[in-house]
Amino acid sequence: MDERYEEWVGAVRAGRFDRAWQISDALLHERAARGGSKHDGPRAQQQIWRGEPFDGARVLLRCYHGLGDTIQFIRFAPQLRARARELIVWCQPELLDLIAGVRGVDRVLPLHDGAPNVAYDVDVESMELPHALRVADDVGRAVPYLRAGIEPHGGREDEVHVGIVWQAGDWGQTRSAPLDALAPLTQVPGVRLHALHPGAVTGGLPIGDLSTARIDRLAARMRGLDLIVSVDTMAAHLAGALGLR
Repeated sequence: MDERYEEWVGAVRAGRFDRAWQISDALLHERAARGGSKHDGPRAQQQIWRGEPFDGARVLLRCYHGLGDTIQFIRFAPQLRARARELIVWCQPELLDLIAGVRGVDRVLPLHDGAPNVAYDVDVESMELPHALRVADDVGRAVPYLRAGIEPHGGREDEVHVGIVWQAGDWGQTRSAPLDALAPLTQVPGVRLHALHPGAVTGGLPIGDLSTARIDRLAARMRGLDLIVSVDTMAAHLAGALGLR
């Protein structure tokens, strides 16, 4: 692993953002010196921004990573829009309704395998925003920054209702928790568990089902609960973006 990457990670974890962005600047200059297309190869490995100014520009925000990454980094939309003339977000179709309601977002377009059919002056990938905006420790912490209605859980009002995701996505199965580990939790007096991930197999345990494939509805169901516990980062980022516990 590049020693500069290790130093960058250490600087971010320590809150030394000035040093982290110095390292990022050096890498950016090296990419610019090499030239070539910035849109070649797997999208998750593409580094889009080349240091262009955002001021007064039509900015295309490309969301090339996971759903959770888009949810996490869209928090910087207001700071970006404060400088740009227009902010267009090219994001996963599953997130269109939620992202459209984020402050600072002018337009949302469904991400697909082709090229974006929209005019823009500057483009940037969502995970490049902290560097591009020179984010400091106190920027981007304001929550909630996603909006959703509230869909009631339908359970008793005198219980604590906990949404739970114990199954991780296919790319990170080691994060999944065994079903039998949930059994003691279902016996806690006054607590009711609700599965939030589609296809959850409860093995006969008394766990409600609030799962849905629609992320906007999942957000609304989360807002009706008292607590969210998740091994899956998408659900965790969604809960955080909604300002939930």
